[in-house]
Amino acid sequence: MRTNRVQLQCTILAVIAACALPSIARAQQDRIAVRLDAPQQVYVGDPNELDIVITGSKNVDAPDLSSLRDFDVTYRGPQDSSMQSMTIINGRVQSSVSITYAHVYSITARHAGQLEIPAIPVIVDGKPYLTRPATVEAVEPKQGEGFKLELLSDHATAFVGEPITVQMVWTLPQQVRVSNLLFSLPIEGAAHDLMPGPITRSLSQNDGRSIVVPLNGVQVLALHDNTVTIDRTIIPSEPGDIVVGDARADFLLEVGRRAPSMNDFFPFGSQAVTERRFSSASSLTIHVEPLPTAGRPADFSGLVGSYNISATVDAKDVSVGDPINLTVAVTGPYPLSLVPALDLARQSSLKKNFRVPREPILAQTNSGAAIFPAMIRARSAKVTQVDPISLNFFDPKMGEYRTIQTGAIPISVKASNTITLPDEPEADSAPPPPQEHRPGGLPDIDRSQVSAGAAPLDLRREVRSPAVIAMLAAPPALCLLAYSVIGVRSWRRRDPAARRRHAALRHLRKTLRRGRNAPVEAAAAGLCNFAADWFDQPRDTLTAPGAGEFYAGTGTLAGAQLREFLATCDARRFGGPMAQSVDPAALDLSERALSLAHEFIRQARTPPKGAGA
Repeated sequence: MRTNRVQLQCTILAVIAACALPSIARAQQDRIAVRLDAPQQVYVGDPNELDIVITGSKNVDAPDLSSLRDFDVTYRGPQDSSMQSMTIINGRVQSSVSITYAHVYSITARHAGQLEIPAIPVIVDGKPYLTRPATVEAVEPKQGEGFKLELLSDHATAFVGEPITVQMVWTLPQQVRVSNLLFSLPIEGAAHDLMPGPITRSLSQNDGRSIVVPLNGVQVLALHDNTVTIDRTIIPSEPGDIVVGDARADFLLEVGRRAPSMNDFFPFGSQAVTERRFSSASSLTIHVEPLPTAGRPADFSGLVGSYNISATVDAKDVSVGDPINLTVAVTGPYPLSLVPALDLARQSSLKKNFRVPREPILAQTNSGAAIFPAMIRARSAKVTQVDPISLNFFDPKMGEYRTIQTGAIPISVKASNTITLPDEPEADSAPPPPQEHRPGGLPDIDRSQVSAGAAPLDLRREVRSPAVIAMLAAPPALCLLAYSVIGVRSWRRRDPAARRRHAALRHLRKTLRRGRNAPVEAAAAGLCNFAADWFDQPRDTLTAPGAGEFYAGTGTLAGAQLREFLATCDARRFGGPMAQSVDPAALDLSERALSLAHEFIRQARTPPKGAGA
């Protein structure tokens, strides 16, 4: 009986609670209130939070803050802080519902002074409400005393394609504490490519000398010893002026400490008193001049700077056809990723005496050199040296184009009786002579099978024999084949651009297959060469951004996707240690590049107007 009585009491209490909750909720909703939570003091240029809080209802759209002329306003979204609770004491049910809804904004003061925020209209449940007006004091941050920001460049003038390294060096006084660092380094003017500088590229997150700081809103690594150093390398792509700056460093400086209070969240609470400070540096203007046309080689590599080239082999005593591992190293100014792929097939003297790779070799760059590994084979025993390999570039100090060569490497080549070196791989597998033939060329004849009598001639059977059919069909087939070859050759002479487009996809597959150990570089180089073939552009001077512009210029979706893909590859190649932490094998770059190339060919069956001009 006692158990049944308890169950009956619980059921009655639950029914009372269910009936009481809607009435309590309606009572709470009837008391709608709107308020504005704004900061009292802000620094000019710093984003701060502004909340419009609604109590009693969630049925409210984001208010319009376009009337705030003194602020830059960004809507960050809604925030729901509603709560619901119920308590039962001695059989009495007490319930409460607290509905709190807010729209959150970010405001940034445009100038100093007493800035007014007028009453803001808010529509709640279809009824208009107004917030109270507010006043915000905007203060200009002060110049940091003892802090020094310098902007340095290794070039005052440069040529198109010449790397320019700019450093931003921030010096701090001793015994100071700063936080909330924000660096800005605007670079404007003539078209250019931007990448991390040599100092930033040499750092890693595990390096005790490095710190992560925001630069232009992006997290980057900086060198931190007695100073904070951030560098960037600029590659100009057209003549004109490049303006670097005005550089600025904003930070919070600890100016004192307050007394502890009961509200501190020990041990994480901070008693530091901070003020906003900044350091600035004047802008730099770098004049970019065009490359001279006089004396420019027809196969100009596009390199601008002072470079050296050397070569080594792993064996100097070989036989004809033995593999020789050739290593070519190119040294020069940062970044060595600008060194184009090495095409040994264009080295005429080397190709004459050695069998060399048909496709260009992608560089394996490190901190000191661009390395090109290749396998070559001597063609005859008359070869006495590995012929010099040449590289051309424009030397800005001398103001002229230069061509340098590796030194000749003496080797000893012995004759071999079992080696053949055809130019085409199909010739390597020539079928052996039929076994039924004697060395003299006559077949063995089994005379026991020869009949003395003459067999009667069956004309119908003889005409149907394979030999006669082949004799009758051979002349027309040969004529058709000759006509096809002549037609293809005339087409190639008449439209070399179409021939390049026809072979573009095949070249892309070969580049991706040969660059399996460096998928990012292979994908970027393959798509650049694909663009050069499709748009009839020189391979050696077409960069990834340039190829992306050609793709996007077709107006196709695949073209835009190819430009984004090349930008992703550049971020992987030049994005510093944070980008190097991504595993490129997980990205399926080769499959993605081939898929986009197939889709691009389908969408752009003919090249855009002006291609190849």
